[in-house]
Amino acid sequence: MKTGRLTRSRRHLRRGGLVVEALMIIPLLVIATIATIEFGSVISLQQTVNQAAIEGARAAAKDQDINYVVSVVNGVLSQQGISIDDDVAAVRLEDPENDFNEKEGEPDCPAPSSDLTNGNIRVTVCVPVSATSVPIAGQLADFGFSLLGNSLRQSAVARKE
Repeated sequence: MKTGRLTRSRRHLRRGGLVVEALMIIPLLVIATIATIEFGSVISLQQTVNQAAIEGARAAAKDQDINYVVSVVNGVLSQQGISIDDDVAAVRLEDPENDFNEKEGEPDCPAPSSDLTNGNIRVTVCVPVSATSVPIAGQLADFGFSLLGNSLRQSAVARKE
């Protein structure tokens, strides 16, 4: 009879151990999942900024009007719910041949340090990582993982037509 009681007691202890292990693992899995989603959102935003710079450079190669370039870049950024008109992003258009360097939008968007040759035009798109640009950003700040405050900047160069 003693063996039956010991077996039941050991099973009960095992069940308690499983609950404790689950309580330790589940929060880690939730944190890892949220971090993966946040990082994926920032990667998606980076790809959109890259595409916006490329499309903006193509548009600028045809027509160096900053308003036209901004409308093209806004069209691409709107896929992420971002607009230069809302001061969430900025565009810089550079044309060394005409000594033209104009910026549209609120965030700081410094020009790249590399020189441009005549006949080329460069468009730089800057988007700060914020709750507006990446809605899930900052959810893990209490755990030391946050991408808020970083800025995504991408430049593209095209030959003027």
